[in-house]
Amino acid sequence: MEDKETINILIAQLLSKDDEILRLRNLLDDLQREQQSGNMQILSKLDRALEELKSMRHDNKALSNRLSRTLEAKSAAEEKIQELSSALEALENTRADELYEIARQKRQLYGRKSEKKSSLSATKQKDLKEDKDDFDGSAPSAPVEDLEQKAAESASSEAAPRPESPSCRKDYGKQSTGAENVVVHYCDESDIPSGARKIGIREWIQYSIQHQVVKHVFKLVRLVDTQGNISNYYQPTDKNDTRRPFENVLEGYPVDFELMARILVDKYQYGLSLERVVDRLKDAGARFNTSTVLAWIKRHMKELCKLEEPFRQLLLTPGSMLFSDETTEQVRVYNQQKGKYEYRKQYIWGIKNPDRKIAYYLYDNGSRSMKVAQKFFAGFRGSVTTDGYNVYKMFEREDSSITRYGCMAHVRRKFVDALQTDHRSADIINLISNLYWVEADCRINLLSEDERRMERQKRAIPILAEIWQMIKPVFDQTRGDTANLFLKAVRYAVNEWEAVSHYVQNGKAEIDNNTAERMMKPICMGRKNYLFCGSELGAKNASMLYSIIETCKMNGLRPVKYIAEILTKLTAGETNYMSLLPINNNKEY
Repeated sequence: MEDKETINILIAQLLSKDDEILRLRNLLDDLQREQQSGNMQILSKLDRALEELKSMRHDNKALSNRLSRTLEAKSAAEEKIQELSSALEALENTRADELYEIARQKRQLYGRKSEKKSSLSATKQKDLKEDKDDFDGSAPSAPVEDLEQKAAESASSEAAPRPESPSCRKDYGKQSTGAENVVVHYCDESDIPSGARKIGIREWIQYSIQHQVVKHVFKLVRLVDTQGNISNYYQPTDKNDTRRPFENVLEGYPVDFELMARILVDKYQYGLSLERVVDRLKDAGARFNTSTVLAWIKRHMKELCKLEEPFRQLLLTPGSMLFSDETTEQVRVYNQQKGKYEYRKQYIWGIKNPDRKIAYYLYDNGSRSMKVAQKFFAGFRGSVTTDGYNVYKMFEREDSSITRYGCMAHVRRKFVDALQTDHRSADIINLISNLYWVEADCRINLLSEDERRMERQKRAIPILAEIWQMIKPVFDQTRGDTANLFLKAVRYAVNEWEAVSHYVQNGKAEIDNNTAERMMKPICMGRKNYLFCGSELGAKNASMLYSIIETCKMNGLRPVKYIAEILTKLTAGETNYMSLLPINNNKEY
């Protein structure tokens, strides 16, 4: 029984366990269902989160692209700002250069043209800070009281009487005036009033001019001989009349050589335009068309151009010291591409030989290229003084037969231009002035070439060494810098130093090229007055006339008389052109 009860108890316990298991299974099922439901919610949440992540990734990508574009735009903007800043700086520099150029041109037009040291002293004393005060409107550097005191001192100094400068010409008076043609009018002493007696002679001088064109009409007798040949016959009724028809004129041109010479000199020596030349002839009582006078000039220049090659041969005499420069001229030339005429800036060379007293102007198709210089100076052995134009550097080659000397005046002029912007220029200008004092002493004391060379080596070489010590460090330290006016002056001086300092080794050489620059003045006058040459032939003819006139002035000859006499000899058949050049032994002119 006990076993049965035990079994029943066990069965009851098992049944209760089964119920518990069932309950636990149901609970597990409930938990599984809840878990599945939760998992579905979690999965749903995860899906939503994934979608949100995808959306965020897309948005981030868009933001990243936008950020990249923004950064690129920023970089481009920074580059643009840098570019604009550089452009602004360049514009400011350009504006400063233009303002300085305007000021320089104003000084050239309305200010003093002299570059003497005395005229630059006020600029030297002016401080750069004061320049800034003057231009940017800031407060003045010095107190007002100081400025008033300086103004009072300046007024008192200006009010003080200046010492009277001695006259340059002590013999100025009647003896310094005169005329080649002198007419003496004597007094008829037979009609002296009664009661008066002669106590001496007094001279009364009066000058007059007879500027009048005379038209000579020769009445030629037409003759026919027994054979039917017709000829002209002329015999003056006045036995003292030496003028004859067809003399001192070119065939077909009714103008004598003296009048033609005056026309040429008026145009090319005094720079008159052809219209003004015609007006002067009109004032002298003659009316001519401009085209007529131009035709006269062209025809007579054919004769004078025969002297061109003798001029060149005498100029390039071996061993001579030449001075060369070039300048511009507006010339009317034909443009083959456009098929029409236009005005271009062409170049005329000027070469002077002071030893032979001859000047030569060269027009070679308006070019100043190296080919022109090589062609012109071919075979010449001697020396040439020039400026720093690159073409002249060909004379510095070892195989060159020409020694080149530089121009100290060009070096000085560069520093004069820079004086307004850099006070260091004043010290260099002072030293260069000392070099010119050495040259002045040599001229005053009439030193020979050897004495001049020794004086230069004694006094000029130390000054040149001091200048070199001032400019060479500046040149080395600023090689990559933008060149302002002072640096441009320094670089020009350093690049030209060997040529500009070489003159101390030769007593015959000059310190500058002013000899050639002065001979360019007639061309500059013509450029301002008659403005241009109507053709390249006109430019070539002008060069020949300039050569003749400048050479006449070097030899103390009258260009009008010389040209008239030369035209007479050329038309008479003279072929020894070298003998016609206006050198010193031609005293008849």
